[in-house]
Amino acid sequence: MKSNNIHYNNIDILSPLIADYLSAKQEVSPFYSIPSTKAGILESISEKSPFPADKRKVLVEQLHAQYQGVNTCAQVTSNINLLNKSNTYTITTGHQLNFATGPLYTIYKILSTINAAEQLSKNENINVVPIFWLATEDHDFAEINHCNMLGNKIAWEADAGNACGRISTTPIAEVIENHIKPLVLKFDNGQAILDLLSSSYNENSTLNKASIHLYNELFGKHGLVILDADNDALKKLFAPIIKQELTERKSQHAVVKQNELLNELGYKNQAHARDINLFLLKNGIRDRITFNNNQFELVHSKETFSEPEILALVDSSPAMFSPNVILRPVYQECILPNLAYIGGAGELAYWLQLKTVFEKYAIDFPALMLRNAAVIIEKHQAEKMEKLNVSFQQLFNDENKLLANWTKKNSAVEINLNSQKEELNNTFNAIINKAEQIDPTLKASITGALNAQIKTIEGLEKKILKAEKNKHEIALNQLSKLKQQLFPKGSLQERHDNIFGLVAKYGFHLIDEIKNELNPFETAFTEIKL
Repeated sequence: MKSNNIHYNNIDILSPLIADYLSAKQEVSPFYSIPSTKAGILESISEKSPFPADKRKVLVEQLHAQYQGVNTCAQVTSNINLLNKSNTYTITTGHQLNFATGPLYTIYKILSTINAAEQLSKNENINVVPIFWLATEDHDFAEINHCNMLGNKIAWEADAGNACGRISTTPIAEVIENHIKPLVLKFDNGQAILDLLSSSYNENSTLNKASIHLYNELFGKHGLVILDADNDALKKLFAPIIKQELTERKSQHAVVKQNELLNELGYKNQAHARDINLFLLKNGIRDRITFNNNQFELVHSKETFSEPEILALVDSSPAMFSPNVILRPVYQECILPNLAYIGGAGELAYWLQLKTVFEKYAIDFPALMLRNAAVIIEKHQAEKMEKLNVSFQQLFNDENKLLANWTKKNSAVEINLNSQKEELNNTFNAIINKAEQIDPTLKASITGALNAQIKTIEGLEKKILKAEKNKHEIALNQLSKLKQQLFPKGSLQERHDNIFGLVAKYGFHLIDEIKNELNPFETAFTEIKL
């Protein structure tokens, strides 16, 4: 296995906001607190508010309860117990409960978090535990009910609307048997994949429990602690902020102000705050809470509450209240002794809108780290790239540009007619200079004639390129196929393909090998050749 890092400056895949954030541009500095470097994170510890011992106690108790019945590795148990210590901190990433882990970037997020915790833990004075926050309360089932494995989209159906972690896994057994089994059993590692997926989804009744089992089996040996925060005891810790959000509605004003500042700098907003950034989990629905006519109303059911009624509900049943994208990060930092959050570019963009929300609720704002991004290039693909003399960086171009550039580079004759166009420009400019001395109004007609000639030459250039492409038809077809393999459906491989397609071919040890090639403190796109 070989890897190569491609700097983000050389590939256009980041938004201007995240590109400027990574470059530490001064105009972005008001939107975060801590540099995402190893030194910056370590230095921030002395400025953090001490994480309360009573919160640590609740967190540890709930994690142990959550892992009841799970085949827990010694590394996981040790890390959970370490959270009782005042010098133990966390590095956190999170994601939705995608079927069979979803796209590859979920794996990269987790590996980035594990690696970051390992590197920071080398400091003798602290312990750092990697946390994977399961987005069990998200209700967008259509985003998580499928994966793309070995060229096939595999999906399952369930009643949508509830927090996804609470959904029954019963229908998944049939999907594994009828759709995944025929695909993976063609490979030596297929049965091991089936055993893992079956034990995760068929032996756990809800999606949250199935996901804990699956990710624990994959990453428990590295000490990854998986957290399902859809939990009454943890929500009690968050209850004071829930009440403030309901009665004072602090977050909307804070986000609007941040968004205005970002817009003034030319950046787009990733998320938008509502008057109340909470849902209520009731009757199998995650129902958004609004405030109208001096009462609280649920958007879906239209049920209403007075202020005393809804505050009493917070006291009696805090787990019924679910934060949206604006408040979920605040909830996370409220219940974890967290140093940094690791996410994708889109996630970091909305975190950069939230610093003032954290200030309003007196919660420390963590460092923000961009997850590792990567492409896995199989041996036959690497050989094809070498034969065609094309780099992965070149494959980032759209297919038409890629094929045209390759043809021009590999043609025996010069295809572009730039020198001829330059000569024509020089000739016409000389004519214009002479004509202007006689009659300045002649310039427009001469310029029109020049443009017509240039257009004719460009048309000839396209015909020459097309003829040359025909001569390289086989190579160009191979290049096109390579592009489609590494950028399936026109997107990055990591946003489409599932890890188990690669595991089927190469074994579970591939995940550890990928881990060894990723450095969470190096902000670059990693090209990994098997």
